[in-house]
Amino acid sequence: EIGIDVMKVAYQNSTVKLNWICEVCGKKFETLLNNRVGHTKTDCECFRSFYTTSTNEELVALMLKRSLPNLEVQVPVFGDRRRVDMAFETEAGKFIVEYDGPFHDKDKDYERDKEAKELGYINIRIVEIAQTRINIDRVDLIDSDMGGYAYETDTHTVVNNYFKYKDEIVALNNMFEYLTRILRSNGVDIKAEKVTSEIIKEAENSRKKYQKKVEIH
Repeated sequence: EIGIDVMKVAYQNSTVKLNWICEVCGKKFETLLNNRVGHTKTDCECFRSFYTTSTNEELVALMLKRSLPNLEVQVPVFGDRRRVDMAFETEAGKFIVEYDGPFHDKDKDYERDKEAKELGYINIRIVEIAQTRINIDRVDLIDSDMGGYAYETDTHTVVNNYFKYKDEIVALNNMFEYLTRILRSNGVDIKAEKVTSEIIKEAENSRKKYQKKVEIH
């Protein structure tokens, strides 16, 4: 009754599960409030063929595609259960790149990364740390630039650290510098380009313009 827009402002960080009725098919379903009004939008089957991206996720894809034209987004490497943000393959191996906003669960990410390793992927997780949206599971990264490497899941962590640098372009360029180093250390040579306000605007326009539709396999 109070409307999605009001809840988006008031409760976007909430982890309370609520019952919902799909406005398209009328189906009843249960999902977390932050999933319903945040990045995921809904868990109803009607909407599972659609996804939206954040500006920074779109930005990473745009930057990487300049050197990796075969990079794909929203790739179903785990079948129907879950898509990854980006994936590509080179002679050096298969890679997954995930851009994590403030609501990711560290334990679930560990299990997903472990499964991806079993499928032959090298994982790279970019973790966003912002002053107003700190993920409590990742407070250990507040002072970091590169979060390290986990051998058991073959996962490299890179930090987009707004908390530390405060300036958006400085933080993004620092993140891309470490991302470039990690890829090069794994045999993938990409152009070390700089993030500019123009490419950020391009990413934002791309995110707003297209509601991506993906096939359910």
